[in-house]
Amino acid sequence: MRKGSRTLPAAAVHSPALARRGSGPSLAWQHPADAIPILQQEILHVIEGAKRSAYHVGADLAKELRGYAERADRSAEFTAWIREVRADNARRRALQNEFDTARLPR
Repeated sequence: MRKGSRTLPAAAVHSPALARRGSGPSLAWQHPADAIPILQQEILHVIEGAKRSAYHVGADLAKELRGYAERADRSAEFTAWIREVRADNARRRALQNEFDTARLPR
């Protein structure tokens, strides 16, 4: 996928957030480990928008990602990744607030 492209691979996933992008039904639920890197990429892309509305969408996607990580027995990796995203964006107070509101790990 090209940088800045909004098209996800056809085998991407089904999730409420990604379904509106044309992916197939329930693939993420059936294969949560496959959905994780796609959602991580989407979260990073969304928060580049640097607006509270983008941060809110990113937090919603991260909550969804947490569910897939739990289903794939990769909760520790999810926590480490979210902490890394928080650290990389420590100066973005609005992002931190949205992540806090979503009850994402610190």
